[in-house]
Amino acid sequence: MSGVPPPPPPPPPGGPPPGGQPPPGPPGGFPPGGYQPPPGGYPPPSGGYPQYSPQPGPVRGHRGGRLGRGILIGVFAGVLVVVLGITAILVTSSAPPPPKSDCPVPPCGPPPKPTPKGSPSGPPLAPALVAGTLFTSPAGYRLEFNPNEWKVTDHNAADVFLELNVNGITAVVQIRSRPISGGSDDAAAVTDESNSLGKSVLGLARDKKPADQVLEPNVGYRGGAGFAFSGVADTPQGPGNPVAVVVTAAHDDKILVTFVLITDEANKKAAFFLTDSLMNTFRFPSEVNE
Repeated sequence: MSGVPPPPPPPPPGGPPPGGQPPPGPPGGFPPGGYQPPPGGYPPPSGGYPQYSPQPGPVRGHRGGRLGRGILIGVFAGVLVVVLGITAILVTSSAPPPPKSDCPVPPCGPPPKPTPKGSPSGPPLAPALVAGTLFTSPAGYRLEFNPNEWKVTDHNAADVFLELNVNGITAVVQIRSRPISGGSDDAAAVTDESNSLGKSVLGLARDKKPADQVLEPNVGYRGGAGFAFSGVADTPQGPGNPVAVVVTAAHDDKILVTFVLITDEANKKAAFFLTDSLMNTFRFPSEVNE
């Protein structure tokens, strides 16, 4: 615009402002905005600034509450062990004492005789405790039998015949004796008796089935000879039921005895069991006088 003088030119760098006076500022000579570091800042110390690692924080599982929980579980486990121990002691002390042995100081007597195979099962065939009937032969031997099972059907000076009839089980026992003579043979006596039985038992022959063999033939408690046979009963009406026959013989120093059992094949196991009990009561003359 005409009539207005132009503005003055800018001051040279680093020089004083126009007019020769420093610009107004805070007292003490500091520039506006406070103290300013010199251009370029301060040089870093030799070796650089020190490095600081972060402070470790709390570790999981190490807090006081978790530790107290573990102690509580340990106390509970200890109490449970104590309770179980007391219970075991009470149960043991209240248990009945073990049965006393029949033979506390060995050696003892012989074990009881096992029940023979084929013995009747279920309820007993006769009362267990029955006073036996004693039979003594003029020949010197004797035996005892249960009158509820056996009865004497015939006897003479040397022989006795008995019959079994209990719960449908039937059998005949023939006991024959003769004085001892030179050369008495148990096996020969069995052969003679089986030949004689052939007249009343049809087709009598040795029974060779392994289960029916006489393993330890005896009369009473004296060993001897014996065999099992099979055949068919001879009746007035003709051949009857199949029968099982056992013949044994034994002797002492006075007499020789043959023991014959005849029973139905169907009931032979029960008949053998009951006859075995009868035979166990037999005593020879030499045993009666002991």
